[in-house]
Amino acid sequence: MCWIVYIGCTKGETKMNKIFLDVGANVGQSIDSFRRFYPNSSEYKIYAWEPDMKHEKLLMSKNIEDTGGKLFMKAAWINDDNRKLYVNTNHPTRTGSSMYHEKITGGINKNMFIEVECMDFARFIVDNFSKDDHIVMKFNTEGSEFEVFPRMLSVGAFEYINKLFGEWHHSKVPIFDKKWTDKLLSDVEKCTGKLHKWDPYHM
Repeated sequence: MCWIVYIGCTKGETKMNKIFLDVGANVGQSIDSFRRFYPNSSEYKIYAWEPDMKHEKLLMSKNIEDTGGKLFMKAAWINDDNRKLYVNTNHPTRTGSSMYHEKITGGINKNMFIEVECMDFARFIVDNFSKDDHIVMKFNTEGSEFEVFPRMLSVGAFEYINKLFGEWHHSKVPIFDKKWTDKLLSDVEKCTGKLHKWDPYHM
């Protein structure tokens, strides 16, 4: 069970930098979609997190550091650590890979994993951005949100997020109690507004 210390969420009216956070970048599909469809996307600095080093060359080709952002070949996590990432060997891009071998979709096999580097995602936000920035965050982390989001709430990182897109994996990672995940989502939405499904055609 993860305990949440809720911090009230306030945002300044005057925005400075425009930031796009792609958490769970895979092979850069969301970066491409964001650039193509999101309003004024060229004004955004792009930061991306992807732990599977198999995708580093392709993600480097997206040239996101030219935007003033940064690519992290690490998992967005609750601390700076190394962990197992259970990979989907049935898909060429290994989409659906997860920190949890209990995940019931994505071709996960508890005996098929790679060791990946992690970083304290919440701390990165607080240490590197301003509440006056305009931050759009997309996440697709195959269940890691149920540990990363409580950490973000506890340090006030969601106070920095203006719009949240993503996939909520409560039915795919059944080790987390649904009542608890519902409460977590409610607490997050108190900061960010409604969680939007990632759909580049309707933003």
